[in-house]
Amino acid sequence: LCLSALVVLRSARADRIMGVIQTWVPTWFPMLGPLVSRMQVIVVCSELRLQLEAGIPIVTVVRSLSQSVPHPVIRRDLIEAHRALREGAPVPEALEQVSMIPPMGRTLLAVGDSCGQLPEMLGLLVRETTLDLMEGVRRMTLILRNLVVRGIGVMVGFLGVGAFVLLRQQF
Repeated sequence: LCLSALVVLRSARADRIMGVIQTWVPTWFPMLGPLVSRMQVIVVCSELRLQLEAGIPIVTVVRSLSQSVPHPVIRRDLIEAHRALREGAPVPEALEQVSMIPPMGRTLLAVGDSCGQLPEMLGLLVRETTLDLMEGVRRMTLILRNLVVRGIGVMVGFLGVGAFVLLRQQF
């Protein structure tokens, strides 16, 4: 019971943090889309790992995630993965339905399933995706900083030209 409450609280906290971005930003959207995809992978894989380590069967885990993830594309993918698992598909094959998981992640899932260390491989995938996300945020921050500096430069230029024109009109 306590473990179930922890899973629900953790899911609720992740949903609050992700909020509107998680639900409404399309994954193809420039700059933000790839970051949202990475955040989705982190949330889904963290939840999978947590529940698998608690001994909950993978079919139940994927079903509960498909009902709690707010992003429509991920929800649809998880429903398809749940359907494949119910029909007896191997775990890596079923999780290939989740389009946000990168190719490296699919390889890790296949290795983890064959070795019986799926939770550990999910943890590794979360760590690698987190590093990837941090690098993407760093790049986006640099781009935005450069845009802001150039925008301020243009505004200062317009103010300077405007001041020069006003001074010239007075004399």
